[in-house]
Amino acid sequence: MDEPKRHIIEHYPAERLPDELRGPFSDNDTVTVTLDREPPSRSVRRLSDFVGSGKGAYRSPEHALQQLREGRDLV
Repeated sequence: MDEPKRHIIEHYPAERLPDELRGPFSDNDTVTVTLDREPPSRSVRRLSDFVGSGKGAYRSPEHALQQLREGRDLV
């Protein structure tokens, strides 16, 4: 697992900040800038996305339903 990354810069001149980060600070202020790496976004997958992905698994969601129905009908 990737460990979090952080970079801190103290006593950074506010006048060197980009406009969108400067906020209420004046050019004469000094600031502390903290940068944190965000974890990569995880895509959401449905259970049906995994059907047929393993060795010997069902070929499709429809095949899985067919097998379940056949098993149910045997009872």
